[in-house]
Amino acid sequence: MRRLFSKNVTLGLLIIFFCLEVNAQRKELLVAPTAQLNNTWCWVASMEMILKFHNPTAGIMYSQPNIFNKYSAMRSGWDVPLTCNDCHGVSYTFNGKNGSKCEDKFSIPISSQGFPLKEDFIDFFFHSFGYQSSQELNLDASPISWVCLKKQIDQCRPFIAFINPTSSAITGNHAIVVKGYLIDGVNNFLIANDPWFRCDTSITTVFPYGNFLNVHGGSRQGTSIEKVLAIVGNIRLDQVNLIENNNCVSCDLVSTAMGQQCFIEVPAPITSTRLSSNRNSGFTGADFTNIQDSYKEEPKGDQLVSKLLDNKDKVVGFNQNILKNELLNYFLTKEKYFSSIVKYISLNKLANCSLFNVPNKILEVLEHEEEVIDVVSGEVDKNIVSTFQRNKEGLWVLRKITNHTSLKSRIDLKSSSSNQPLVLSNLRAKDSIQGSISYELIKFPPFPYEFYSFKSNNESFMSPAENYSDLPFEWGTAYPEKKVIGELRKISKDYLGQYQLELKLDYKQQLSNLIKKGGYSKNLAPPSIK
Repeated sequence: MRRLFSKNVTLGLLIIFFCLEVNAQRKELLVAPTAQLNNTWCWVASMEMILKFHNPTAGIMYSQPNIFNKYSAMRSGWDVPLTCNDCHGVSYTFNGKNGSKCEDKFSIPISSQGFPLKEDFIDFFFHSFGYQSSQELNLDASPISWVCLKKQIDQCRPFIAFINPTSSAITGNHAIVVKGYLIDGVNNFLIANDPWFRCDTSITTVFPYGNFLNVHGGSRQGTSIEKVLAIVGNIRLDQVNLIENNNCVSCDLVSTAMGQQCFIEVPAPITSTRLSSNRNSGFTGADFTNIQDSYKEEPKGDQLVSKLLDNKDKVVGFNQNILKNELLNYFLTKEKYFSSIVKYISLNKLANCSLFNVPNKILEVLEHEEEVIDVVSGEVDKNIVSTFQRNKEGLWVLRKITNHTSLKSRIDLKSSSSNQPLVLSNLRAKDSIQGSISYELIKFPPFPYEFYSFKSNNESFMSPAENYSDLPFEWGTAYPEKKVIGELRKISKDYLGQYQLELKLDYKQQLSNLIKKGGYSKNLAPPSIK
């Protein structure tokens, strides 16, 4: 029987299981979900989630603004205090460059092209807060093993995974917090909190271990939508001396602080009655005989895993991670199931304009040619979406399943010019909507902007998936494609200008250090954006 209790919880009388069918294994650390406060603060939000897991009583000390303050204090030239508010109206002062909004001046992209942030820099950050951590690159030739990843969770150590969701974009990297695993038959999954969507609820994501393996790539340009680049793991308090037989010392401290267990570990799905001679076991303060009920009454963010286990044949891709076209089409011709092609806008292509070359069409600014599709398993839940990428063999490979999507079975719009009503829908079964227009989903990382893209009367339109305060577009309104791309181009040029400034600041710092050491060379050229 797997360990259901931490070391500081005393098990009373023996729990007896009758007729229990166990065909899945699940362990999930109770890491509170946190959304990032800025477009590129995924790494800050990920650090906050892990630090607060290990020390849930720390409060504001581990808030994203305070974590970023520590970062800005280490940057030469960031010496002008700036006060701004977070999503909850709490005011913070940053020792950074002057500006009207913290959002404009403190977007720190994680890049493989040098400064401003590399994955291994996170190790230094954790150490500055009194924690140890270690980065491990996920190399194609030597991917991180499932055994090592599972061990992190078994030792009560949630870890950060850096993924590459958007090919070779400058800011393509994204950070998520892996908090659990799920073994269901032959499939191994990891459970994560995704901080994406600023000032909103963090997303729960379940993704296959195959994202760590090169064999699940095979895209047309050699890149992957959800390839794992590296992890920052083995995170624990400096002062905790680990005992060989007690790898969850940190979790025991968490349990004491929270007054409850710091993880869920149950056989699933539960198919029979559990009987116990002990009516007061102390398991999270609940009656152990009713663990099936507590399993189903999970926090909202954790319900995705339960729904997957309860509907394994209905959620597209959960039972079979690789689908042929025929099987995918089978689902898409069922009621309440629908999909959308997903495309990504490139910051570089959008900003790459001159006097005679101003990109104003979606096809001119897309990031890559990989075929990506989001599938909504609406028969189970209208918010459960499976993301697939087509590999070189023409098969659809599952990248992730999440509990949030902008896709809708019906989208009612009006034209910005004529107020003509428009109905978008990708339903294909007998519940399809007569006269509706099919659409594609356009995403623009590292920003949270998503748009429905479609054609009507031979004109191309785009409509925002929600209201974005920093864009002059209203939800429910369709705008000419050229107008939307023009506004996004302004944002991309400002963003890349800031990125270029950060690279130049770092170059000056490097140059200063070389001069002090007598190692200055004229060959040290300032960095540029390619």
